[in-house]
Amino acid sequence: MNINLTTGKIGQKLYRFILPLLATSFINITYNFVDMICIGRLGSGAVAAVGTCGFFLWFANATASMAKIGTQVYVSQEYGKKNFKDARAYYQSAFLTNLALGLLTGLVFFIFNSQIISFFNLGDEKIISQALIYFKVIAFSMPFMYANHVLSAFFNSIGNSRLTFLTNSFGLVFNIVFDILLIFGIGFFPRLEVFGAALATALAHLSVFILLIFFNLRQDKNLRLSLEKLNIEKAKSVCKVGFPSAIQSTLYCIYSIILARIISYFGPVEIAVQKIGSQIESISWMTADGFAIAATTFVGQNYGAKNYDRIHKGTKFLSKFSLILGSISMIVLFFFSREIFMIFIDETETINSGSTYLKILSFSQIFMCFEILFIGIFSGYGQTKTPAIISIIGTGLRIPLSLLLSRTMLGVNGIWVSLTITSVLKGILIPAIFYMYQKNDLSHD
Repeated sequence: MNINLTTGKIGQKLYRFILPLLATSFINITYNFVDMICIGRLGSGAVAAVGTCGFFLWFANATASMAKIGTQVYVSQEYGKKNFKDARAYYQSAFLTNLALGLLTGLVFFIFNSQIISFFNLGDEKIISQALIYFKVIAFSMPFMYANHVLSAFFNSIGNSRLTFLTNSFGLVFNIVFDILLIFGIGFFPRLEVFGAALATALAHLSVFILLIFFNLRQDKNLRLSLEKLNIEKAKSVCKVGFPSAIQSTLYCIYSIILARIISYFGPVEIAVQKIGSQIESISWMTADGFAIAATTFVGQNYGAKNYDRIHKGTKFLSKFSLILGSISMIVLFFFSREIFMIFIDETETINSGSTYLKILSFSQIFMCFEILFIGIFSGYGQTKTPAIISIIGTGLRIPLSLLLSRTMLGVNGIWVSLTITSVLKGILIPAIFYMYQKNDLSHD
């Protein structure tokens, strides 16, 4: 069911729209936890192998976000104007663009996997072998993963977050079940370990793609996807508005790869700490991302309908919930850091180091939630450049800060401190600049 966010009580409409998004985030978090627990039971080496590949999957998601963001911006705005013909044209152009990018990315991952993995200088032949196996299998699922970004963004943009919840939840539950079955070889399934984890993820991407295409074909014909000739102008517009966000995500990935290289000098335990710790921290940022998607759709639809006062009220509503989310995350990560880490791995040294990681990162949670939310609000206006620039510069500061602080008595903890400092800076600057834009009547730009 599509939700029109341009009319009715703001709180009531946003609750109905956000709840499926948050439910999807929590299922995604559950999947990440189960996946990390399963991989963790195979040892730090397996965690390092899968985590290393995870950086390049992050890169793939970053490039896929270009068409995704463009879809969210243009489809929500055109839907708010009730201009369904153009909404469909933008959607179709974004879908074809991402499908082509997915095919290209998968091909590059498959052909150059050994060269890519060698960059990390993992040292251990077994870890390298596991990483190569995982990478090759995942490469085949890239076209489906890229396409799913646009398909999900389309349904969210027209207010149908319930459908994306159902389809993505099916894929995540599928992934969880087959992770357990294929990694450990339960019942008549063979024990495939890292290969099993990759296969489960690839099949999950395919299953979600099939479901989303099925539901797309049941849409009203004015919004239904068809494989007509690509509209070059619409594709350019989609890519242009999504490009700053894609560059931001891509550079964020590159920064993280460089940081991983710095962390690798402290040994495989610290690599595992960062991989597991970032998955734990995803509780807050993936939930915040749900608020950001809601913000983009809400702002986009109301911007198209010229409901500027409604946008301001909705922004305040979402800000309050982001503050609550960030506060809860900070408290949980600080006071229960050790207990949380013990769920994922049973190696004492890793647990001790991981507990420190979570305590340090806990202080950034509120600011991280605000950064993500206000990037979503900016996107609803089609203003993606400003927050992207701030985020790129702020995240880039992590490299020199990490190099500087890790050479002090802080050691590897200096890297975690640099992550917190930069998150605080971005979480202050992006909302502050948004309110400056709002004062200057951003809605009439």
